[in-house]
Amino acid sequence: MNKSDLIKIMDDMAADGEVFVNEQDFQFKLGKRIRKMSEVKAVYFEVSSFSTPLSSISDKEDTDIIVELKDGSYIAIELKYKTPYKICIYTTKQGMIKTLKQGAYNFGVYYFLNDVVRLENINKRYFNENIDISKGFAILLTNDKNYRFNCFTKSKIWSEYSLCQYKSKIGSGLLTFKSKGTSYLKFSALTLLHQYDLENNWNDYRLIDSKGAPYNDYDDKDKSNHPGFSYLIFEIN
Repeated sequence: MNKSDLIKIMDDMAADGEVFVNEQDFQFKLGKRIRKMSEVKAVYFEVSSFSTPLSSISDKEDTDIIVELKDGSYIAIELKYKTPYKICIYTTKQGMIKTLKQGAYNFGVYYFLNDVVRLENINKRYFNENIDISKGFAILLTNDKNYRFNCFTKSKIWSEYSLCQYKSKIGSGLLTFKSKGTSYLKFSALTLLHQYDLENNWNDYRLIDSKGAPYNDYDDKDKSNHPGFSYLIFEIN
């Protein structure tokens, strides 16, 4: 199982007109499609891990999806599904779906990159089962243009965290909060072990409406109530 497999699944979901009510809906439907792959033995949701074998429940972290392959290896997947600060409406062959307001994209990129850090260090954690992760993927699906197109150049705090495709890459090393240092509010600065390509890892999630027209305003230049969706996939080895 590799990144191209996940890209195909994402593109197939877009072709089928899938729009998700929330992150859990995205998680479940992605997991169902992964389970149909010939090399997959099982798919598990919200799998708990701990920093030591005898850690308390307060130390628990849940991985969105763990995929068990027939060759005995395991793959970990973390997901984020982010929407803008407005209600958006899409009508596809699946019917009409509304995405609710979220916004706070600066916090959103932090939480996505925190997932990446967790995956980079996941084999330092202990699962209840004998699980050793061979590979990880972090997937962000969004119809908020700020994740893909905002480089945060005007931000006095968050500029190092932008996922803008025009930045070309992000990491490795410490991502501080510009002018605030290594902490800001409830956030601690993240350290990425690897460098990740931004320019080539963003993809259009090519939705078609019920009349056959594409939802392709990915940069939301028209400030519509149905901007295009984009997705970003990082592979973590």
